[in-house]
Amino acid sequence: MKKKILMIDDDPLIQRLFGGRLGNAGYDVEYAHNGQEGRDQARRYQPDAILMDVHMPGDEDGVATAVRMRGEDPTKSIPISLLSSADLSYEMEKTIKELGVEYMHKGIEEKDFLDRIKAMVGE
Repeated sequence: MKKKILMIDDDPLIQRLFGGRLGNAGYDVEYAHNGQEGRDQARRYQPDAILMDVHMPGDEDGVATAVRMRGEDPTKSIPISLLSSADLSYEMEKTIKELGVEYMHKGIEEKDFLDRIKAMVGE
């Protein structure tokens, strides 16, 4: 059975880029465009892992969404990796570490990206 990945990002180009890599590697990929939609889909879809942009429009950025997911029974144990094209501040890195979520720079090499995904989903 294919492992399921939920990709939460408001940029369609990033969704195509990372989603394409995941699909080509044999993963089933679902998409959401903001934190609220992502939380709703995560509860319904129950993915094996979640990839989420740090900076998204609206009231919930990726970190706020991750905090809320960690506090909800249906999503609290799903592995999460936050994605960003910017370097993170010390405070942001500390918060991410405390949440127990991963972080990947959007410039990550494809092989490294897929290796990290495999580790997240237990392959």
